[in-house]
Formats: sequence, structure tokens, C-alpha cells
Amino acid sequence: MHIFKFPFLLILLTSCWNTPRVRIPTDVNVEGDKKFGDFLKEGEYKVEYYAGKEVTPEHKKIIQKLSKLIETNARTQKYFSKIKEGEKVEYNSNIGISRQEYDLLNDLFAYKAPKKYNGTLTISKKEDLFVFRGDGKLTLLDSVTVNINRLSASFKQYNLSRVRDSIDLSNEDIPIGDTLETYEFYRGPDGLLGLTGLDGIYELLIGKLMPSGRTYLSFFARQPFDIEHPIPDYITVILD
Repeated sequence: MHIFKFPFLLILLTSCWNTPRVRIPTDVNVEGDKKFGDFLKEGEYKVEYYAGKEVTPEHKKIIQKLSKLIETNARTQKYFSKIKEGEKVEYNSNIGISRQEYDLLNDLFAYKAPKKYNGTLTISKKEDLFVFRGDGKLTLLDSVTVNINRLSASFKQYNLSRVRDSIDLSNEDIPIGDTLETYEFYRGPDGLLGLTGLDGIYELLIGKLMPSGRTYLSFFARQPFDIEHPIPDYITVILD
């Protein structure tokens, strides 16, 4: 009987290697009672942004290979269980993947400082909804909408609820010299399944940077674990 299944592999790998960017309530005293309409304006913007890592077809192939090994190979199971428990172990060819494959996975899941990109983001308003259209990695925002009247947001089919608590901003890519003084923060998905994490975790943060006065937009998506989304997606955009 196999005690490891494919979804568990991804949970195991992310717990072994990846540093999550999920925001948690803190005692930080930041005002969070503004509306999206105070931060978002229609238009086409040349923006600076930071984005998560790209998962290549080669990464997906190695993850699929490793998932089968973890289901069938006791040595592979034992090796990754030791990592999960915090034990420091050296690469061992007995786990069934090459050193090159192991290093590629390690590079994918290990935390690295985000790289800055330049791109174009278009913000449009359709009745009560703000919608986005981006190029390159900014296309992650194409599935995000915000409703300025209902104070709600969504990502694909998932609804996000407004969070009034202060949040941990330590992982945010806030430019040097600026602080995030006001913001709107939404998290989901709503509903019973969302509470269990089966549908993933989605977070949207939109605020005003001071003293520059620029708009700060950050979106995080830990989508349901599968071969297409083995690590969280995120995008942080600075709009002039």
C-alpha cells in the first residue's frame, strides 16, 4: 500500500523548500479602510513589477517523475520525509533522480529575492468592476476583478472577502523610501471548501505608497496543488 499520493508530494516539496508569502494578521498599525476607487484609476500604465518563478515543462516532468518514485520507492519516501522533518541530508542517487534534476527542483522551490521586470498594465472599469490586462507575467492579473461598490474581489471563479485586521507586510516588495500607509486587503476563497484550502489561497492587496503617492498592487495565488501549479504565483506592481 502506497502511503504517498501526488498531491501530498507537492505539499511535501513546498514544506521542504519553499518560503510561503501568505500574509497573516499582526499588530502592525496600518490604516485599512480605503476603497479600491481611491487607489485604482483607468488607463494604460508602464509599470515596474516583481513576479514569482516560472515553472518550465522540464520542472513539471521532474515533479511527475518524482511523484511516481515517492509512491513506489521506499528510499525516496524516507529521504524526503527526513527533509520534511528538518534533517539535513546530502543528495543521494538512490532517490531515483539525477543530481541535475535534484538541483533544478531545489532552485524552483528554494526562496530567492524576486527579480524586477518592466511591463504594461491596462486598468479598465466596466460598470462597478475594475478589470486588468497585462503582458508577460502580468497576465496573472487578467483573471482578477475588483468591485468598488460591493468592496469585493475575485480570481477566476473564486470570491475574496475583505479582511479588516492588520497584516504582516514583511514579505512585500515595497520600494525603499516608501511605506504602505493605507490599503485594501482581500483574501479567499469564500465558503467551506475555501476554509479547508482545497481550492487554494488567494490574496489581493491594493494601497497607496507614501511619500511617492504611487499605487501598490500585490496579488498572491496558491492554486490547488497539481502539476501545473506546484508553487504559488504572485505579482507585485508599482503604478505611477
